[in-house]
Amino acid sequence: MTKFFPTLEESYVPDLNFGIGEIHDEFFSLENISFWSSVILNLPFYIPGSYAAMEGSRGFNTEASKYFKRVASIEFDPVKEVLATMGATQALNAAVNVMYDELIGFFYPGYPADSYLSSIRANLFPMEATSPDELVDKLEKNAENLEAVIINTPNNPLGYSLGLDHLDAIGKIAEKHNIMLIMDVVYQTLTQKIKTLDYSSLPPDKTVFIESFSKGMAATCLRLGIAYSKNKKFLKKMKEFVADITVGVGTLSLYLGEAILRAGVSSHALLSKRYDAFYGAVDKIDFDSIGIMTPLKKEDVGMMYVVLDADNYCKQRKISPIDVRNRLLEKDILVIPIQAFYPTGIEAPNKIRLSLGKVTAKDMYSSIKKLHGAFNSLS
Repeated sequence: MTKFFPTLEESYVPDLNFGIGEIHDEFFSLENISFWSSVILNLPFYIPGSYAAMEGSRGFNTEASKYFKRVASIEFDPVKEVLATMGATQALNAAVNVMYDELIGFFYPGYPADSYLSSIRANLFPMEATSPDELVDKLEKNAENLEAVIINTPNNPLGYSLGLDHLDAIGKIAEKHNIMLIMDVVYQTLTQKIKTLDYSSLPPDKTVFIESFSKGMAATCLRLGIAYSKNKKFLKKMKEFVADITVGVGTLSLYLGEAILRAGVSSHALLSKRYDAFYGAVDKIDFDSIGIMTPLKKEDVGMMYVVLDADNYCKQRKISPIDVRNRLLEKDILVIPIQAFYPTGIEAPNKIRLSLGKVTAKDMYSSIKKLHGAFNSLS
């Protein structure tokens, strides 16, 4: 997937960034200064710890357990059922790598396509799913051959979320075929309508949940992820994997993460403003006239990303989304072709993903207008 992002030589931080899937706030706001000042002032003079905290810390794990109970009504033992990781990617790596030589399914388009999965030791089985119904259908058809499956909900990049009926069906499939569910739920609190999450139909002993600070809490700088599972043996193996690679979470990050969880910091309000601002902008700026279709606004989809249908646009100009990405980057604008979320060798449709993580609500209209002008200038 890194081939779809700019290199340092090209310009790692473009002037207009609709590419990076991490949420950044305007750091020097009064609210941010007040919050981080209170966090720093309340840190102990001496922070006990080691080079890396492989087990997390009691304070962090306790607050992480409270967080998941708050958003999804599931309580985890902070010591035996919670693992702190270097971002969600390390948690996903650990969950997959402990299943050495087993067949693990994953769905595309999706984040796993050609990024962290290229380094794992398990056998991978890709399945295409562009909707919750298709995901359940594909899982049911292939379940008897799988030992585990990675499921991302809300989906990156398409944004669709699994409903209660889909989760119920997945839970029954996992029980019937003894499949481990690796649930990538880093966007779970980032739908337009805040709702109570219910994972009660998923078998506790066959499920591991993965969370991310860079998504749910707009704290990218900490590089913090969390894995939760009632399957203590599975989580212990994940901890052993993290220890084996000798790259664990720094103690300072754990203290800061603990403070963020305790304060109830969430990306929801921040991202919701940007999501509304995006649709306010496209209502006034005519993308249809240049052959680009914007998706309808929905309450039950993830707000992090917007996927543009550029099929007519690409056919009219006889260029691919990858060409569009490269030529926009010359104008210091970053977008991501949806091909980045497909396995190598599988051709993706002419679609382009925009991330709303880096563009503020205040700047959204001018940024979308600039993006429209850049699209229109390509021939």
